[in-house]
Amino acid sequence: MKTARTGKAVLPRRTLTQLAGAGETGALHVEGEPGGIVYLTDGWVSYVESPASPGVGELLTTSGRLPGQVWEAAAASGDEVGPLLVAQGHLTQGELELCTLGAIYDAAFFVLSPAPVRVRFGAGERHPLGPVCQVDAGVLGRELTRRRRLLDDAHPSSDVDTGPLVAVPRAPVPRLVLSGAQWELIVHCDGQRSATDLARLVGRAGYTTLLELRRLAAAGLVTAAPPDEPQAAAPPGTGKPPEPKAGTAAGTEKPAEPKAGATPGPTAKPSPPVPRRATNSRRAVAAGGGGRTNQTEARLPRRTPGQQPSGPDPPPAFRDELDEALLTRIRSGLEAL
Repeated sequence: MKTARTGKAVLPRRTLTQLAGAGETGALHVEGEPGGIVYLTDGWVSYVESPASPGVGELLTTSGRLPGQVWEAAAASGDEVGPLLVAQGHLTQGELELCTLGAIYDAAFFVLSPAPVRVRFGAGERHPLGPVCQVDAGVLGRELTRRRRLLDDAHPSSDVDTGPLVAVPRAPVPRLVLSGAQWELIVHCDGQRSATDLARLVGRAGYTTLLELRRLAAAGLVTAAPPDEPQAAAPPGTGKPPEPKAGTAAGTEKPAEPKAGATPGPTAKPSPPVPRRATNSRRAVAAGGGGRTNQTEARLPRRTPGQQPSGPDPPPAFRDELDEALLTRIRSGLEAL
């Protein structure tokens, strides 16, 4: 097995065309972001894989068409996975070909980027899936051009192609019409998942997911998540925020000491301690008075507990009238219960 590596960045589509014209069999490794591998068999593209798109195994298992244990067992058998699944009756040949064809076009969109990148070719390398279907390199290139044009027509900005996405909190129009695939993407745009993460989560092709996200972005329903807010700047050379001075609480400052030789001003006398009952009474008035201050209680003179209040007592008739009115209110309240 020989490996050819380019010393400079080239267009991967041009390199693929040259390898296909020569009828090569092997794997074209494309570097860059996201990169991937294009497998050729006698000059035909037999499979393409990329970190930006789910493969055949992920599409079959995530969609529920194939149990995950069945795919893992077939992959660990050492045989070609595709023909083995068909022989065991888990898939039909048409299902396998259709899924593989979609995975090829999907991954090729991300691997065969229009920008120059470094590539290398490993002759004789084959994919574990085995020969399922073959695609002409020229047809594949024309389809990629058409798909890029569809993306630009849907939404010219590529701000939703890479980073995390978030759904807007309020719809920009009074009424919306969404497809099932669009709604499934909106509910999972939580500010943490990118387009690639969403494609793997819902079990859909990466390009299809990206196209729907661009349409949602054009409608104002999905945007790129804002970057994290920077933390408070730390003092130079410390690497951490300033700490409060000793003897002071956070947000307070220690009062300045008088200068030497300065004449101290008059010292305010400390207020007498307030009894606990008076303090609790004032808090109750402030909490339950509906924003009004009880002026009568505010003007009551302070007294020591156990000392009789000063001033003349109210007339007996007035005191009896107050007691009778109080009892009437208490009785009415008990009857209401």
